Parts: sequence; structure tokens; C-alpha cells
Amino acid sequence: MRNGISQLVIGTAVAVGLAVVGVGAIGSAGAGERASVNASPVLVNRYESPVSDVDHYNDFNKRRTEQREDT
Repeated sequence: MRNGISQLVIGTAVAVGLAVVGVGAIGSAGAGERASVNASPVLVNRYESPVSDVDHYNDFNKRRTEQREDT
């Protein structure tokens, strides 16, 4: 009879522990979602225009030409 009672107590303790861990995980996931929804938007530097691929290519060619002139 003692084995049955101890198994019941241990089983109940394990079940309660798993329930606490599960509720904590669900609560932290919900808090993370709320935090991302309430987060302020990222500030953008509005004074710089976006650089296109053509500009990068032109800069690359300019530097390459300058290097050839230096050598």
C-alpha cells in the first residue's frame, strides 16, 4: 500500500511541475508577441537617399580606373 501512495504522490508532483512549466512557457511566448507588437518602429535616416546597384557599379569602376592610373 505504501508503494501505491508514494507513486501517487510522485506522479502528482511531476504532473504539477509539468503544468507549471507549460503555463510559464505559454505565458512568456504571449509576452514576447505583445512586446513585438508594442515595439516602436525603427527610425530611418531620411536625409540619405537609397543607393542603387548602378551607383555601386559606377563607384567600383571609378575606383578601378583610379587604381590603374596610380600604377
